[in-house]
Amino acid sequence: MNIVEESKQELETKLVAYTEFMLDFKKDNNSVYCFYEGKEDRSYYSVRIDLITGSNMQKFHYTCNGKSNVIGIEKLLKKNSVYSQCNLLYFIDKDFDDNLHISNEIYVTKFYGIENFYSVEESFKNILINEYHISPNDENFSKSLELFKASQNEFHSKLLNINSWLACQADYRNINKTSTRLNIDDSLRTYYSRDIFENCVKSNFSINLDSDINDISKFSSIFPSAPPISNEIVNAKISLFSSLKYEENFRGKFELKFLVCFLKRFQEDIAQKNSTIFTKRFSSSLRYEYATMISQLSSCAITHDCLKKYIVDNTINKNVA
Repeated sequence: MNIVEESKQELETKLVAYTEFMLDFKKDNNSVYCFYEGKEDRSYYSVRIDLITGSNMQKFHYTCNGKSNVIGIEKLLKKNSVYSQCNLLYFIDKDFDDNLHISNEIYVTKFYGIENFYSVEESFKNILINEYHISPNDENFSKSLELFKASQNEFHSKLLNINSWLACQADYRNINKTSTRLNIDDSLRTYYSRDIFENCVKSNFSINLDSDINDISKFSSIFPSAPPISNEIVNAKISLFSSLKYEENFRGKFELKFLVCFLKRFQEDIAQKNSTIFTKRFSSSLRYEYATMISQLSSCAITHDCLKKYIVDNTINKNVA
């Protein structure tokens, strides 16, 4: 699909979301209209919206198929004063963008994306407690946590360069106002002829990734449509990322793929009768698949206070006389 076709598809998607909203719209304070980038975002946000606003408010959900479409819908509805008192919620990912010009009416994730809310240490602790029923006082809890952190640290070390380079590509697009589509996941699958993250965690919990994924000189072959970025710029970004928390700022889809693979290996080992790592057996009924991870583990993902405040301010507090 070329840029013209993608732009046309985005416009059509935005119009569909807007049309659905128009059909649902009610002039009351008991309806909440929620706009998301993608379907998986709804799985994360809708549960939290329900918990905060309660069952008395009717919820309507719209998938806008992209960040720019959510931003476009917000601008469109803001032009009409009829909607000024509506309970409107808009959610987008921070990504590698600076998001300086995003409306205050739109919630931007503190981390790269919602996937990162699942792959941080606090979320993994919740998984151990809620899914495996391991007490924080159990020695296997601390062993599990140490194993997770060590494996994740190695994973991050192998993806520092590509995350830095992708962040530079985002900077280039924003500075030069271009819309080059890297199609990251498809490009990686095409180059390697497989999903390289599918078995990235080995049975001993070390990381198994092709060396090309960390080789800056190979990125132009993996992403042939990408504009060239100087080594000086990439190295500056690497230095910047080195001062940040990788699990919060690296590309969310990479982080979630690591988590899926890690949990599969973890479940295999901790359920064994004679594990060489754990002193007791634990099990979980979940099947860890990338496609269902966001919905399955939504209760274990972290929730920032700024998200709670955003929902309250734009629903409950908005209707306080």
